[in-house]
Amino acid sequence: MKEFTGVVRNIDLAGRIVIPKELRRTLEWEVGDPLEIICQDNGLVIKAYKPDPLAATNEELRRRLKEINQLTLAYEARQLFNIHEAFSRIRQITNLSDLKDSCGP
Repeated sequence: MKEFTGVVRNIDLAGRIVIPKELRRTLEWEVGDPLEIICQDNGLVIKAYKPDPLAATNEELRRRLKEINQLTLAYEARQLFNIHEAFSRIRQITNLSDLKDSCGP
């Protein structure tokens, strides 16, 4: 990469500076690319921002785990409902057989 020295830019009223086109081309920075600005040794370091790839992966894992937990709870709730339904049916059958026994053979 070429070394750039002696480039002076003024800060505009909005606090912006322009990075020379030649420098952007050399660094392969395109319009809209995120840049990280770091304060260091009475100056600024500006570099291409590269987010932590694990942060996105962790967020995706959290989202999927939440979905799995919700599905598990829904499944367990259905199973409890089915058990309750089965016990209710057993009670009904038991009550019917009690009625048959009391009516005689």
